[in-house]
Amino acid sequence: MTIETSLAALYRAMLAHDIAALDGLCAGHCTYVHSNGVVENKAAFLEGVRNGTYEYEIVRPTEQRIDIVGDTAVVFDILDFQGGPRGQPHPRVRLITTLVWRRLDGAWRMTHRHATRIPA
Repeated sequence: MTIETSLAALYRAMLAHDIAALDGLCAGHCTYVHSNGVVENKAAFLEGVRNGTYEYEIVRPTEQRIDIVGDTAVVFDILDFQGGPRGQPHPRVRLITTLVWRRLDGAWRMTHRHATRIPA
């Protein structure tokens, strides 16, 4: 799978709230930094998706740059994004995300994600 295919799979899994797919795409030592500053390990992130803390409605890259060196890829995205806790209003925002991926056992796995809100 290419890094582009892995990125598309990540965004599809987020929108589908597909825990199994997210589990496979995130490395065991993944760090996930949300745009509100919450920092989680993989288990906490997956639990948040499972229990409705994170409900994704739109995750659409509008700009993307991918830098690959060996078995490491750094992805810079600007996203059209909408999501948040289940049962609460989810305003549409723009995010800047930096994702670090490593090729582990022949597959791309995300090891770090950091999101920042772009001021309106």
